[in-house]
Amino acid sequence: MRNRMAIMRHASTAMTSRYVNFDSDPVRELSNAVGARIAANLEGKSAEVVPLKRPRKG
Repeated sequence: MRNRMAIMRHASTAMTSRYVNFDSDPVRELSNAVGARIAANLEGKSAEVVPLKRPRKG
């Protein structure tokens, strides 16, 4: 909880708990997804390649 408070710059746990959904942990979900892709790549399996949009100049 303290990490989330620091990220959200809240002084109290009461304020942070108003905004935090404890049922899901987006950082853990993201790290699991990245880890799965790295493991698949190391095993020689292909992964989906998603093109990134480049910002427009000008």
